[in-house]
Amino acid sequence: MGLLNIFSKKEIGPDAAIAKQMHSCAFKNNISELMEDNFNVMFLPLFHIFEDGFFLKYPYPNYVQNKTLYKEEITSAQFNTEFYLRCIKEGKIVVVEIQNKGSLIFTNHLVSDVFAILQRHYSNVKSYVFMGNDTGGYFKILENGKIVRKISSYLIMDNIKNCPETRGLPCEYELEKNKRYKVDPKAKKLKDMLPNFKKENVLDLFDYYVGKDCLDNNKIKEITIFYIA
Repeated sequence: MGLLNIFSKKEIGPDAAIAKQMHSCAFKNNISELMEDNFNVMFLPLFHIFEDGFFLKYPYPNYVQNKTLYKEEITSAQFNTEFYLRCIKEGKIVVVEIQNKGSLIFTNHLVSDVFAILQRHYSNVKSYVFMGNDTGGYFKILENGKIVRKISSYLIMDNIKNCPETRGLPCEYELEKNKRYKVDPKAKKLKDMLPNFKKENVLDLFDYYVGKDCLDNNKIKEITIFYIA
């Protein structure tokens, strides 16, 4: 079964009250549902990424720079997809620690500026960024605090438009699959500069570099939620 197959879309109620009533049938309450659509996630092979009061220091213009992260005190007996998606939509950061793997850091597209801060703060490890929906995709490999490989198509998310760009040499996945991504600078429209890179392609990259096997509730070590102030 391909990775995209475990991220099938499901109907969600039009407002919070209806969504709550439909909760049991709308979601399977599995971590994979956080990557069904409009996902922004960074993977770091580390645990305890943030501490309460983590200062988001960054030298360049950034939506979250010079702000502080505070831990929310939340107790939950089981995984609740609807709750975590709501937190992400509200601009909070959901950190899911996977046993023997590392941390998945989820947030919305605007707050995903925090990934740039993390790539510098944890420059001693290789990390990855995955974003995608039906309009396009975004992928980065980061090492020593710098971009090793970047593939970005005309992704539109949360009213933010990303310019298509490829940077660095083709990664291991591209070489192994003989699928090299490169923008077409002669394309007349932005969406045509890299039309064959959308969420399903990003999910394939996630499976290759992180592994779809980690999207299993039984492998969750801890979930922590942070808000920005």
